[in-house]
Amino acid sequence: MKKLTVLLFVLLIFVLAGVFIHSEWKANRGTEVDFQSNAESVSPPVPVPAADEPLCPQVASYTIDVRLDTENNLITGTERLTWTNTTDNAAIELWFHLYWNAFSNTDSSFLRDSFLQGESFDHFREEDWGFCRIQSIFLVNGNGKDRTDLSTLMEFRHPDDGNTLDRTVFSLPLPRPVAPGETVTLDISFESRVPRPISRTGVYRNNYFIAQWFPKIGVLENGGWNCHQFHSFSEFFADYGTYDVRITLPSQYVIGATGEHRDVMDNGDGTSTHRFVQHSVHDFAWTTGPDYLEHTENFEFLPGRTTEITLLYQPYHRHLKERYLQAVRNAIHFCSLWYGAYPYTTATCVDPAFNSRAGGMEYPTLFTGGAYFL
Repeated sequence: MKKLTVLLFVLLIFVLAGVFIHSEWKANRGTEVDFQSNAESVSPPVPVPAADEPLCPQVASYTIDVRLDTENNLITGTERLTWTNTTDNAAIELWFHLYWNAFSNTDSSFLRDSFLQGESFDHFREEDWGFCRIQSIFLVNGNGKDRTDLSTLMEFRHPDDGNTLDRTVFSLPLPRPVAPGETVTLDISFESRVPRPISRTGVYRNNYFIAQWFPKIGVLENGGWNCHQFHSFSEFFADYGTYDVRITLPSQYVIGATGEHRDVMDNGDGTSTHRFVQHSVHDFAWTTGPDYLEHTENFEFLPGRTTEITLLYQPYHRHLKERYLQAVRNAIHFCSLWYGAYPYTTATCVDPAFNSRAGGMEYPTLFTGGAYFL
């Protein structure tokens, strides 16, 4: 039930936002929904654990520390992956996604699919292409100090279409099998170049929307690895876990991301490091830019239950601020009444920049709108 609640909110908070922002504008302009009276007329939802208590098993957890180079549109850094084998069989290898390699050239399976839909990428310059490259990968041994270098053992795999030029999936053989119920830790250094906007990720001028941007482990099931190449028509699939992410970027940039914004540190060199933490999610996305306006409020969506709503919006959409906020309030409130209380302490709504191609997408605790379609 807990895992179902998480899945429902990832999808429904965005869908209902679109429905209610439209109906609220037409039927309720200048008014507020009576949340209390609605709450009294519907049976109370199933309670969820306290904010710091995981909602489900934390199978794949990441500690990530990266820096955004806005001059070269590069993200460089490290991740520590802690992964648990939840199947009945020993794992002799691990499979990973490198999603942004789909945007590295026209030979990827993703772009081959896109060509079939009539899209063209002739206008892309060399610097417009993206990638995600592993620089090193180590297995952390039991004492937490010694590490085994596995970097040379990576092998690109093509389980769906045999396209040997596709680089969106790789496998990593292990020195010894990981037994059922056992947990392993990997240290990975990587570099990702942010592409020109494509498939709701990328950089447009100085507006960044960053999704599927880091080396991400697939899902091991009893039948084997569920780790498909990145295709134009596909959805993302991952295990739940805890994300602890530090992002360093220019101090004048505003940032929003999955999870709680725990702290920010001024580095004294024109950059700041932001830390976000969230348990019980299967992904981590973020956005940043110098032009965002930010509004934050605490919203009581049910008696005694609150969450922090953050709206990041464009200066030319000041007049839409309240419509966005009311849509988010309505979505959280009514989903909580109908399907169970919203389980997270934050919800971030992003008004993406015009031409950024980032609208209409949902991620854990963060989603994008699309004001030009309202």
